[in-house]
Amino acid sequence: MRARHLIAAALVLLGLSAVVHAGESVLERLDKEIRDLAGAAAPAVVKVSVDREIRLPEGMDEKAQFLSKGSRVGTGFLVDERGLILTTHRLAEGAAEARVEFPDGVKRQGVVLGSSPFFNVAVVSIEPVEGVKPLK
Repeated sequence: MRARHLIAAALVLLGLSAVVHAGESVLERLDKEIRDLAGAAAPAVVKVSVDREIRLPEGMDEKAQFLSKGSRVGTGFLVDERGLILTTHRLAEGAAEARVEFPDGVKRQGVVLGSSPFFNVAVVSIEPVEGVKPLK
């Protein structure tokens, strides 16, 4: 069984290295397509920052209470012209507000509308940013 997998993998690699399109290998074309896709999506990708508090049991000392507060930073992307940002539940968990920064430096305050731990997604609403197209 292992020999079959090795033979199949070798044939796939040989096939990929043999396929040439207009002087480009499959991997070169794939690299170009990924770069084009990332370049087109970049304006809609945002930095999301939140401050959150973690609820600790009653009776914890002051040091533990201080450690229960913290900031998190992650990414998200604009999915709607009205200013809806999709990010992760892990980032937004426990936060009511978020700060959003676009690649060109535009900043907006946002509100965490909701999140799903099961799907690990959260939605943040901001005031729309003119000229930025949502990711589609």
